[in-house]
Amino acid sequence: MVVASPGGKILWLIPWTTDLRTARIIRFTSSLTLAIAIVFGIEWPLSFIMPIFTGVFLTLPTPGPTLS
Repeated sequence: MVVASPGGKILWLIPWTTDLRTARIIRFTSSLTLAIAIVFGIEWPLSFIMPIFTGVFLTLPTPGPTLS
């Protein structure tokens, strides 16, 4: 995230990992890319449907992890 200082200079104060939306987008795209690469690597006959399966699986609402 870019934050402007009072002097008009642009400061990179907040890394992308603290922005939840950006972290989710990066996780989604990297996971989808990895799944597609694996499927095409093993030459699965239904590889054209893998982006749909992976996308649906990654967008399901799941509860956050707990320590118990």
